[in-house]
Amino acid sequence: MDCLQDSPSLGTIRQFFRSIPDAKLLEGLRRHRGRGRNDCPVYVAWGVVLLRIALRHVSVEATLAELGRNEALRRLIGIEKEDNVPKSWNISRFSTHLAAEPHLSELRRIFDAMVQAVGAAVPDLGQATAGDSTALHARRKGEKAAKTEIAKDCHSPAVERRNTLTTRAR
Repeated sequence: MDCLQDSPSLGTIRQFFRSIPDAKLLEGLRRHRGRGRNDCPVYVAWGVVLLRIALRHVSVEATLAELGRNEALRRLIGIEKEDNVPKSWNISRFSTHLAAEPHLSELRRIFDAMVQAVGAAVPDLGQATAGDSTALHARRKGEKAAKTEIAKDCHSPAVERRNTLTTRAR
């Protein structure tokens, strides 16, 4: 198959979930949660994040609405009843934890491992690529924010462009 399915099947989504080496991340998130509230289990919140990517939804709310309508999809990520679909604030709080250490480093490790696997399977990866920025909501960053990203080794397109322009100017 040369392209992404417009509406991936449950089997495709299940295969996508299996391809992600996330056991260490999930264990770290469970330890971080400790004995706190568990109204939205870690594996469910992670499933929502992954579904948003797999289904190419523009927002978390769209993914949660889909889970409210689709029982098979709910069961795939471990939600037994429609009433147990998380709220958007559960996923927002979860995302905040994902973006903090040590989870952020683990996410980067997962991403790198997956890119290496794809790179091994597709040797000319990146030679001729295009991206869809339809769902991006970008705003110009100030100089201070850009320097912070560079210091944290975050590679946003704006930072990459600034670095390229700076290198050419030298």
